[in-house]
Amino acid sequence: MIKTYLTLLLFTCSLLSFGQCEYSEMAYDNSTNQAYLKSLPITLDIYETPFNGRIVLASFIRTGNQYFIEIEITKDSSSQNLEPICFEKGSRLSFSLKDGSIVSIPQIEEKICGIKSYDKKTNYTSISNYAKFILTQEAFDSLVKSEIILIKISSTDFNKTFVLKDELIQTRADSTITTNPSRFFIDNIKCMTNPKF
Repeated sequence: MIKTYLTLLLFTCSLLSFGQCEYSEMAYDNSTNQAYLKSLPITLDIYETPFNGRIVLASFIRTGNQYFIEIEITKDSSSQNLEPICFEKGSRLSFSLKDGSIVSIPQIEEKICGIKSYDKKTNYTSISNYAKFILTQEAFDSLVKSEIILIKISSTDFNKTFVLKDELIQTRADSTITTNPSRFFIDNIKCMTNPKF
């Protein structure tokens, strides 16, 4: 199940890595004169075994002049009973950067809960958990200057650190897709600050 999901996501995510600006959502509110943009998801981490899988994705969101990073963590398993979790206001996304600094941004929404599904044909349970963090000016200024070594997500029900690779290579359906998780911010934030359609 996750392999099919990964194939589709890696293909669309690869479009961003080639310097193009691709958006999964675009809208304009005439009453407020504000644009809404959401980037295609960017792969940060992948883990697969014959019985379990996990993919961590990041999307940039722009609402007017506010910027957010949405994290999606999807896991599936044929051997575990996975349960979704909720990320609440005050949950934090922290970055350890190659220049030695640490940056942390908060979730400001009250609660975002995950989604659980079950596939009877494959006997896999799948959960997708979401968190949405507001990008502060201080964090933006640091993240545009340095690559990211690791990210840490901290909340009441979830604490996990992910080491970001300089290069992530996946082979799917006779094609090789290369992404650069440690540069996901540097390489893709311009598509939010200076949109290209």
